[in-house]
Amino acid sequence: MTLKKISKILSRNPSPVYLYLHIPKCAGNTVYDFFQRGFGNSRVFIPYKMPADNALELTAMDKKKRDRLKAMCAHMAYGAHRYFENSQYITLLRDPVDRIISSYYFSLNHPDDPFGRYIRNNQVGLSEFARTPGIENTMTRWLNPNVKFTNPEFGKYNLCKNSNASDVLSAAKNVIDECVVVGLFEDLHKTFDLFRGKLSCKSKNTGWLNKTSERPKIDSVSDKVIADIKKTNRYDIELYEYARERFHSDCENCI
Repeated sequence: MTLKKISKILSRNPSPVYLYLHIPKCAGNTVYDFFQRGFGNSRVFIPYKMPADNALELTAMDKKKRDRLKAMCAHMAYGAHRYFENSQYITLLRDPVDRIISSYYFSLNHPDDPFGRYIRNNQVGLSEFARTPGIENTMTRWLNPNVKFTNPEFGKYNLCKNSNASDVLSAAKNVIDECVVVGLFEDLHKTFDLFRGKLSCKSKNTGWLNKTSERPKIDSVSDKVIADIKKTNRYDIELYEYARERFHSDCENCI
């Protein structure tokens, strides 16, 4: 086969662009660092805006610039694959109770965070925070493929009060199935082993970035508050268990 023919084949089947669906408080900056070290900053698109604005920035991007990308890492809804010839989704989930606690204290300690202002102005506790629209069942809502990619209200509706919540959960599980890698916050070491085994990016991760340190450990939170969080985030708990089974299966198959 001539070099010209090989070049044509490669141009028709480019290496995939990795689309990292970054769910809040799920080690996103650590994943960003992994891709930047592996591909270089210029080949990784990381817009630090709200999901709809991140989506709009991608849709407005010059095609030549978009074609040079190796990864897109952002808070965003499902749908970026429409703008690439060949792409693969990646995501990372976290124990829902621990994620809620981390999110609460992250917001509380950041003056400009809108949820932080809500917490402070209304003296909101963990239980109430856990059932707040935009917070409850975050992972299930963010992995729902049936929302408009550029929807500015993305992720803000209350799933617990949604009549088709089971359909949203089922759709989120389908996105988990579609992802080439599904990692777990609780086992970043094996998560990055999967990244290196399944992706063309082989960089070494340097450890935690942007970790919420000013927060209590989960075993110091009262049983009642834990129960409240579980009750109002039951879809996330089911989705997490589904993802965890997938993760452990992938780890066993990579041995």
